[in-house]
Amino acid sequence: MAKEICSPTVEEIAALLKCVTGNESAAYVSVPITTGKRFLEWYKDRGRLLKNTEYSEAHFREVIKPNMDDAQEFISHIRATHECIVIEPTALTIDCWSQNDYNKFWKTVIERYISKVYFGDGWYLSKGCTMEFMVAFKKGIPTYKQNKKHLTAKEALDLIQTGIGEYNLLGLDASFQNKMADELKRAVQP
Repeated sequence: MAKEICSPTVEEIAALLKCVTGNESAAYVSVPITTGKRFLEWYKDRGRLLKNTEYSEAHFREVIKPNMDDAQEFISHIRATHECIVIEPTALTIDCWSQNDYNKFWKTVIERYISKVYFGDGWYLSKGCTMEFMVAFKKGIPTYKQNKKHLTAKEALDLIQTGIGEYNLLGLDASFQNKMADELKRAVQP
């Protein structure tokens, strides 16, 4: 008899972290992976000229992999200077997941297990990081810049709006960031 293939849901994988964190809260490191400053520069110079498979391969080689490599120094520093568990997104790759799956997963993780979030330089140019800021903000979780200084909602809004401008200059879709900015604007302005 053939064994049934088990495909855990985003919810089930998020629940797995309870095995690691127990009742402790953790720090989270939010860094650009698929987008960010490197993506915008790459897209402007080369990416927009590529098609399908060539685009995907070059995007991984020239944006994702270098972003993940660069993030490791920051992540290692946070781990070395904190006595709590540190959760970071670069170590998780699930081939069948869409960006929406990752967003849902990290949103759930932040809401359940995180007590502070550190944002890597250029975070505001990442859709995922922008979403992660909003999740932390809504939950009242303290947020920090890479230099460990507090990241206020007003600073975050200004940065997100700057990022939207950079996306617009390249003709890239910034509707997700606009949605996050509008939501944040309503929350920080009376």
